[in-house]
Amino acid sequence: MDDDHHMGPGGTVKNVVLFVGSGLGPAGVTLTRSFQEVLRKGDASVPTTLAFEPYLTATLRTRAYSSATTDAAAAASALATGKKTDNGMAAVDPESKAKAGLKTGFITTDELAGPVAAAFTSHMEHANMPAMVAGQQLTSKIDLLMGGGRTYYADKTKDWTDASYATPTNAAELEKVAKLPVLGLFADKKMDFAIDQKSGDKKQPTLLQMTKKALDLLHNDKGFFLVVEAGRIDECAYAHDAACLAHEVLALQESFDAVADLLIKTKDTACLIASDRDSGGLILSSWDPSVLKPTTTSVEAIVQKMGTMSEGSVDEKAKTQVKAATGLDLTAAELNQIKASDQAQLGSTIGSVISARAGISWSTTSDTGVDVNLYVCGDATTDVPRGNVDNTAVGVYLMKKVPSATGATTTTTTGGGMDMGGHGGHHH
Repeated sequence: MDDDHHMGPGGTVKNVVLFVGSGLGPAGVTLTRSFQEVLRKGDASVPTTLAFEPYLTATLRTRAYSSATTDAAAAASALATGKKTDNGMAAVDPESKAKAGLKTGFITTDELAGPVAAAFTSHMEHANMPAMVAGQQLTSKIDLLMGGGRTYYADKTKDWTDASYATPTNAAELEKVAKLPVLGLFADKKMDFAIDQKSGDKKQPTLLQMTKKALDLLHNDKGFFLVVEAGRIDECAYAHDAACLAHEVLALQESFDAVADLLIKTKDTACLIASDRDSGGLILSSWDPSVLKPTTTSVEAIVQKMGTMSEGSVDEKAKTQVKAATGLDLTAAELNQIKASDQAQLGSTIGSVISARAGISWSTTSDTGVDVNLYVCGDATTDVPRGNVDNTAVGVYLMKKVPSATGATTTTTTGGGMDMGGHGGHHH
């Protein structure tokens, strides 16, 4: 998989796929690996590691300029542009004029105007201006955008269709899309967690379905750059929801497998899996992943369902819904813990109670300063970041690899960056 006969000039590869595991720390990878073993017990053909683990090349430091721990926007900017920014500022680099014909795509399970999307697809200085990010994305002529956050595009739908974008709203409609450009908006806000995915006609596509469709549509003679964000791992962590986190990482692995298939076939694709930061401070002491196996819904969904129950006190509702979701019978002590929690912390309290049953604990409901992992495959050159590096090394690497992302072979002194805009020229 790692032969590099197909490297272009200066070690560029034809296609680059970057996966971003939002908030995925090293403990989350370990959790998912053990969880997968439990899920597939008895099947000798199952590898013990996750599909991307053989390609571990570096650990990334994630500090932002303004503090020792980073936020999503600053972390994403470092990945996108190879520069540190203050927390709260997404990428602020000017449009990079790329070589005609390079196709670009961005997929997320978060809102399509969220902080990671903003860093790669717009020039926003502050990540919490989704409506402005949504406006900029249209002018930057990205070929393919898929995710949640329909709310922020509602008043601009006509502009996108006028620009000949297909606008699928569910998995069935996405399946029918046969050409670029595409704006797929599959939820009003964030897309569902993998563990909560529904079936039926109008269902949201999975991360795998979005990735496969993107690979089909973007594949062309000149190459493509695709970013796939598993955008809600951090929210599982904030809710201290271990089963939810494991299912999100398994969905990331499925999508990676689809790209790995392409890699083996074509040998002209580099694939990276990076995390932007570690969320939740997951701690695995003497823990038992089998406790999580029966869980069928997220803590977020448990809390929502409690909200729809008209009868009963908080602890009664929690007892009913936790039993339905996880099979666990909560004890009086556990229910008291939940009862004592305020509404804002209800999710993470329920998550902590369930986690404790599996021997799992969490140190925070925000982010930590722990180094995160970088995995790279399909590139055998010395360009690949190795050892312990700053997270900006990913952006610097992408600028080397993605053909003409910064014009010819300009260095970063001009303030280039991995803006995806302007690649496709006119879509007419």
